[in-house]
Amino acid sequence: MLLTTLADQLNDAVDRLPLPDMIQPTPALAEILADEIREVGRLLNHLASESAFRVRAGNREPLPPAAHLRQTTTALAGAAEPVSTALRDLGAAVSCLDRADACRHRPAGPARERALAFAQEGLLWTIGNARQRLVHAATLLRTAAVPRDATPVRRPQQAKGRAR
Repeated sequence: MLLTTLADQLNDAVDRLPLPDMIQPTPALAEILADEIREVGRLLNHLASESAFRVRAGNREPLPPAAHLRQTTTALAGAAEPVSTALRDLGAAVSCLDRADACRHRPAGPARERALAFAQEGLLWTIGNARQRLVHAATLLRTAAVPRDATPVRRPQQAKGRAR
């Protein structure tokens, strides 16, 4: 349940990020990025805290943790890496937004247009990467949440004798 809930929250964060054709260096994008940086940071903190809590709890138990508990802990820790990288990408998007804003104060001309295009390309790249990393983290959590059947799949046995 925990892994699925976190995966849903990561997917919700992806859904709130603008699609490539909607990314423009505007104050509205700055607000979206600020909100999503807070939300993704909160999710990263939750992943790290849950993982650390489970590791500490497992170390205090006299018996080794069950396989599903180890899988959950591993999934939480594994998802933290792409989420932290997505957070870094969102921070880089803010830098690109700042560069685009600084370009607006330059005199009009080809240098300004190139700088704006470069900032726009940076926005597209960083937000696109953040989306992909969040989707990847959600997929890792969902995959770990699916219960695995330990029994091997058996083929039906063929009849030993042939019907005549």
